Amino acid sequence: MQFVRTYGALYLVAFGLAVAASAMTLARTPPQPLLELLIWLMTASTLALWVRSDARGRDCTPCFEFDSFIFFTWWLSLPGYLVFTRGWNGVLVVMTAFLLFLATTAAFLVGAIVLTLLAQA
Repeated sequence: MQFVRTYGALYLVAFGLAVAASAMTLARTPPQPLLELLIWLMTASTLALWVRSDARGRDCTPCFEFDSFIFFTWWLSLPGYLVFTRGWNGVLVVMTAFLLFLATTAAFLVGAIVLTLLAQA
């Protein structure tokens, strides 16, 4: 239950984004710039909220505006935060989180490639 409480939101957002990418592929609609922006915003905000919740749960008081820093630089600051708070066990968490969002991005890109190939055929 602790795992779901800790990482549930991350998995839920990744799953939702993968479903959206798959639905676009099935509907044969090209990727929209607004949807790409929404995916980036959902990813960044989910990770920033998770880091804030995790820091509170660990009785760690991050610096002022740490949430904004995570929001804008999550691809750099999230691994540093996880390694700092968990030691080298944080590397496993970092790899899991990046694989989740890479899988979502890959599903989105594969959908775009399939739509392009279908349009050319």
